[in-house]
Amino acid sequence: MLNIAARMTEVINESGFTAGEVAVLAGYHPNYLKQMHAGKIRWTEQAVDRIGKALDLEVKLVIQPIGG
Repeated sequence: MLNIAARMTEVINESGFTAGEVAVLAGYHPNYLKQMHAGKIRWTEQAVDRIGKALDLEVKLVIQPIGG
């Protein structure tokens, strides 16, 4: 199952920045990122892309057969 929230949390934790710092780097208010972390609002494609760019990461979706 695709769990974007869990993976984005890992990426942010591994970045060396606080979640608030990442939010600001991505152009968001820290409370917006907190709400996404808490599951109160969904992670959007735009949010994932902006946070990825702020952390200098490539974000892509790979679809392949199971076991492939």
